[in-house]
Amino acid sequence: MTIGSLAPGRLRLGVGVGGEFPEEFEAAGVDLKTRGRRLDEMLEILNPLLMGKPVSYHSPLLSVETSGLLPALPEAPRLAVGGRSDAALTRAARYGDQWMGMWYDPDAMLQRSRRLQEMTKELGRPAPSVGMVLGININDDINQARDEAAGSLQGQYRLPLRVVEKWTALGPAEEVAPMIISYREAGVDEFVLAPAAPNQLEQYKRLEKVRRLVEG
Repeated sequence: MTIGSLAPGRLRLGVGVGGEFPEEFEAAGVDLKTRGRRLDEMLEILNPLLMGKPVSYHSPLLSVETSGLLPALPEAPRLAVGGRSDAALTRAARYGDQWMGMWYDPDAMLQRSRRLQEMTKELGRPAPSVGMVLGININDDINQARDEAAGSLQGQYRLPLRVVEKWTALGPAEEVAPMIISYREAGVDEFVLAPAAPNQLEQYKRLEKVRRLVEG
């Protein structure tokens, strides 16, 4: 039994280099400076591995020798490549079905999306769709929204809210909805709305009002 048979055509794989916490790489015995090259090499052989094909690949960073892994997926999963760097955008152009951005304003997302289209055209590939991770805290009390978001960001990313507040959707639904609309108008096809709040289920309930406002 594979995920391909349990959810045919629905599997999506998201990848990124990470790097916010160097100690994680130290614990794994991996050089932090090689994470980008290591991921690129993994992506070179990922689809053949998942689809049960023979793979013979050897480099200083990665060594794989197999006649084929079974059970295999019936088709390669859609690949979402996340990251803010130029290298991440190049990676998405080369391997991705989607680029997932984060902490950009709408104008920057539009510029990055256009650059992605140019790069994939040069590579002879279809342009990936554009997704965005957007931190949210929907609350009529803006001060409470900011306080909760600050605690969430500090715990997850060790970042003060002031660093990313302008890219975080905070406040009443009537203020969050226009922000999402502005990103959609800039070419974002899909959103991953990440609640920056201790009660995440309540945030999802409040998103219903945001959805109605966005859809008009």
